[in-house]
Amino acid sequence: MNGFNRQCRAHGVGQLQTGACLSVSSPNLFDARRLACLLPRFLDLKVTSRCLIDCSDEAEWGNDKLCENFEDREGKAFVFYHLEALSDDDARPLLSKLEQVVADRRVFSVFVLCGTAGELEALFALSPTLAARFPAETRLVMQAPSWQELTDLVCYEVEDASLRLSPAAEHALVQQMERLNGTGCFSGWKREDAGAFLSASVIPAMQKRLQRKFACTGRFASSSEVLIQPSDVQLEQYMAEIAPVEAPVVDFRKQFEESMRPLNELVGMNRLKQDLEMLFCQVCFNRQRKSLGLPGTDEGSYHMLLTGNPGTGKTTAAKLIGQVFRALGLLSKGEVIATDRSQLVGRYIGETEVNTQCVLKQARGNVLFIDEAYALCDSLDDRKDYGNHVIESLLGVLSEPHPDMVVIFAGYRDEMERLMQMNQGLRGRFPYAFHLEDYTAVELMQIARNFLSQRGYLLEAGAERLLQEVISGAVAGKDRYFSNARWVNQLLVSGVLPAMAVRVMQAGGSATAASCQLIRKEDVACAAARFGKQDSPVLVPRRRIGFTA
Repeated sequence: MNGFNRQCRAHGVGQLQTGACLSVSSPNLFDARRLACLLPRFLDLKVTSRCLIDCSDEAEWGNDKLCENFEDREGKAFVFYHLEALSDDDARPLLSKLEQVVADRRVFSVFVLCGTAGELEALFALSPTLAARFPAETRLVMQAPSWQELTDLVCYEVEDASLRLSPAAEHALVQQMERLNGTGCFSGWKREDAGAFLSASVIPAMQKRLQRKFACTGRFASSSEVLIQPSDVQLEQYMAEIAPVEAPVVDFRKQFEESMRPLNELVGMNRLKQDLEMLFCQVCFNRQRKSLGLPGTDEGSYHMLLTGNPGTGKTTAAKLIGQVFRALGLLSKGEVIATDRSQLVGRYIGETEVNTQCVLKQARGNVLFIDEAYALCDSLDDRKDYGNHVIESLLGVLSEPHPDMVVIFAGYRDEMERLMQMNQGLRGRFPYAFHLEDYTAVELMQIARNFLSQRGYLLEAGAERLLQEVISGAVAGKDRYFSNARWVNQLLVSGVLPAMAVRVMQAGGSATAASCQLIRKEDVACAAARFGKQDSPVLVPRRRIGFTA
């Protein structure tokens, strides 16, 4: 068309002017947009001005100024980018206006769409009007530069540096470029990358070669030695050195599921399991936002309270939580350091500080599990109670934003609540609180079945019914000191299995595999007579230090 118009101008004939519709696709939006802006001049389309339109900018969708430019578009070039936003329903006014002005051929103007191949394909599928106005011959695709073109880039940089390649060095460069072609190491290479190769590899190698020559002779033997020689061109070595070290792909979902498997196999604790799953999603979500360049919530502390009656699984849960947090990358080690008042509080104030700091040092990277934490002190106002110094030391760790430690306080709910009320700041240091409910009779029976199955024991029908009755009776008459799963474990280990052992061994004859596996009703009955009812412990209050009036 330009050639035809030049002939028209030469012979005084009216020129042909039709609106130009072009598209430029490239993996790199910056390259596509730069070429789109230069195309009208390259093609000598006689445009008078240029208008860049960011389709993702909501202000453009109903912009009055843009509408004015569309109305007065004679001789103007419009460049559209971020085309994926045009698929948004809210951007429909902009897409409709674009379809309208592109279809109007009475006014000469240029329209250039730039983006990735996928964006253009999606846009043309969405708008048949645009697909018809942008024919295949005007859809320009920017290809990645060939290795020959990259070789030319290096040669251009050599010339700009006022240097010259010897014929042998140029041949070595071509050979290395050809060998590296197809390896993917030149992906995204531009002229500045060629310049970096020259300044970081070629020139230093050339200088070292000339320095060695000068040190031996005090001069250069010939002018050809100041040319770049083959030994100075080490492209393959340079590309290997700058190649990014790929970090191993970590499957956090797989790691998390593996760490959760032992916890999921435990009976009950449903809320704790659900909250840990939610925490996993939160951690992965924040990391995904950061990888996309979006602001993410900093991973802070995850200290927690575990309350519940004896035998509800507080210690077991704490041990498994350590491995879960390690799988999430929130702890560097994930082991459990269990302690209590007897290990923290010393006989004198200095010993208490030493004990506490020693335990805190061990707990870095791990879970610090303090059972019956409320026993540390009765009142924060009692300065004679050395347990207060433990609380003060712990407050320092609990206040750290990223301590690489999870502190878990465990104990009875009421006593733990009293400890939290002593210091409102203490409560705020524990963002997570879980209460492990007492097990139901059905859950305790399932715990018993799991225990026996894992050890190769079988329950005959009568024994299973009686065991269910014994457990149901214990649950019906329980008090707050009922030890739940621990009671079931004691019933089986110290009651049922010993009774079974006595029965089998007193039966005479050689025992068979079946006789050593099958638990009978009389075994459960014998155990029930001993452990059917758990005695409540008598609590002795801790003696206070000092005198009383």
